[in-house]
Amino acid sequence: MDESFEFIIPIRIDFKDREDNLKVVVEHIKSRYSGFVINVIECDTKSKLKQGIGFTKYFYKVQFDYFNRSYTINRLADFCKSKYICICDGDVIFDYDCFDQALHQIEKFDFVFPYTGPIYNINIQQYLQNDFNNADIYAVTSNSGVFLCNRQSFINAGLLNENFKGWGGVEEEFYFRVTKLGFKIKRISGPLYHLNHFRKDIFKNKKLIENNRRELEKIKCMNMFQLKKYYNISV
Repeated sequence: MDESFEFIIPIRIDFKDREDNLKVVVEHIKSRYSGFVINVIECDTKSKLKQGIGFTKYFYKVQFDYFNRSYTINRLADFCKSKYICICDGDVIFDYDCFDQALHQIEKFDFVFPYTGPIYNINIQQYLQNDFNNADIYAVTSNSGVFLCNRQSFINAGLLNENFKGWGGVEEEFYFRVTKLGFKIKRISGPLYHLNHFRKDIFKNKKLIENNRRELEKIKCMNMFQLKKYYNISV
C-alpha cells in the first residue's frame, strides 16, 4: 500500500512548539511506516516552517491571519494522486496497533478513524519516555485529529468546509456530513494522544467562534439533499 498512500499534515507555525510537535509526529510516523509519503502543508502570510527530514513541504500564501485548517488540507487533497490518504494534525500521536487495523480496513470503507477515545494530552517528554500513565484526559472522544480515507470518497463528500475559521466545529461537521450522506465509516477502538502546545488569543476570537457555531448549526439542520446542494455534490 506504500505507493498508494500519503499523509497530509496541515500546519501553521505561530509558536516554536508547533514545529517541535510536528517533528515528533513525523518521526512517529516514519518509525513505523517508513515507506509512506508525508506531505506537510503550510498556509500563512509568509512561510515560517523550515524544511525538515522525512517530509515534503508545501506552502500556500494567504492573506487572512487565522489558521483555516480546511483550506489548508483541501489544497493538498486535490493535488495528491494516491488512492488513500491520511489527514493527521501536526500535534497528534496515534496508537500503532490501532493504525495498523485502520490500514487493513481502509479498502472496505470510505473513512476510517483509528481511535474511539479517550484522547490524552501529553507533552513531548512524556512521549519520548513512553510515559502515558500520568497523561491527562483531553477529551472522552472526538472526531478530530486523524483519519484515513479513500481520496475519491473525500472529494465526493465535498472535502472539508472552508467556512470554518480558526479552530472548532469543522471535524464535528464533517463527521456529521459523511454519516448523513451514507458513506461507509469505521472506527477502531483505542486511544489517541494530543501533544500539548501554546494557543494564541486569536484562536479564542469571539467572532470566529460565533461564525463556526452558526455554520455548524446550519449544516446540522440540513437533510441529505440539502447537503448535496450546499456542497455541490453530484454523486
